[in-house]
Amino acid sequence: MAFPKHILRREFRRRRDTLEQRNTLSQAICARVRDLPVYQAARVLHCYLPIRSEVDTHTLISDALARGIDVIVPVVRPDAVDLDHSRLASLAVEELEVGFFGTLQPRILQPVQPDVWDLVIVPLLAFDRSGYRLGYGKGYYDRLLASRRTRSIGLAFAVQEALELPHEPHDTPLDWIVTEQDVVVGNDLHLIRPDGERFLSYVELEQQRTHEQAERKRMQLERDRAEQRADALAAKLRELGIDPDAIAGDQSASESMQD
Repeated sequence: MAFPKHILRREFRRRRDTLEQRNTLSQAICARVRDLPVYQAARVLHCYLPIRSEVDTHTLISDALARGIDVIVPVVRPDAVDLDHSRLASLAVEELEVGFFGTLQPRILQPVQPDVWDLVIVPLLAFDRSGYRLGYGKGYYDRLLASRRTRSIGLAFAVQEALELPHEPHDTPLDWIVTEQDVVVGNDLHLIRPDGERFLSYVELEQQRTHEQAERKRMQLERDRAEQRADALAAKLRELGIDPDAIAGDQSASESMQD
């Protein structure tokens, strides 16, 4: 049975509002985003400033600004159908003000057109494993994502996951949804970088890291075994009354003469 969207919004808003340790979980979510190659390759980032119980993006925005990534934030206008957009220079309290719907925005707006960013961070009420999201019903991000094919990441807490969300053929799935528990890949188109090369997906990146860790462990094990064999040989030589250090010294002198 498919529930009406207004019922779903009420239920998933309740789940998010009653979630404990949202600040800690938000930091974990932002840390996962920072590990994504698509974020690390971004030059211009569109990111929302959180309201109410949304995943807090302040640490992510701070990191982007520190990296030299241009940050664009949405601006909601009364009676406007679409979002406006402004460059964000700082998260300093004195440089922000409360806008329409209670959303934060720069006190001095620096308007930009909706075609300058290469990654957009999207808020949501619910998501499913196909990459579809449930928003607040205004359609701002639906129109934004549909108007330009930009790589997109939805931020959510794990409790916001739905088995399946209602969607229409024209709805645009998100490329990723990042929670404190994992990264959901919703759309394979994100795997192509602007230069035509292929991004590693999150799963592939984790597999690569696992392989590298296993290789480091294997090499360390080989070194440990070599040291154990050397120690055993030295002990055997001492039992025979032979000084292993003297043998090592004679071998080094012989090699020096050959050089």
